[in-house]
Amino acid sequence: MAVLMLIFMICATRTNIVYTLIFLSLLLVFLLLSSAYWRLAEGDAAVGDRCVKGAGASLFVASLLGFYLLIVQLFEALGFPFHLPVGDLGILWESRKNKENNSYDVEDPAVIGDYGSS
Repeated sequence: MAVLMLIFMICATRTNIVYTLIFLSLLLVFLLLSSAYWRLAEGDAAVGDRCVKGAGASLFVASLLGFYLLIVQLFEALGFPFHLPVGDLGILWESRKNKENNSYDVEDPAVIGDYGSS
């Protein structure tokens, strides 16, 4: 699960900071839980217990961030006059359409008829 959360976190860097922090804290949850179970299996209950508590704290942070994102989306859907910040990261990434000037839409019928004629 930690590898999946790492992939989700990397993909979330294209959207906003809140999503990235949610997946970062979930990554930390799974890493701490796996290390806790490892230490508990070796008989080190003190370190295992601290890792479980750290995982719980990180999961609490992830749930608070998720709740904040829910409030942001509810306010936006209901048309409130103010917007809560989420830290848009879309400006840091160049879109694919801007990168490829000679790209074409495969669903465009005009392009489909011209495919392979060059």
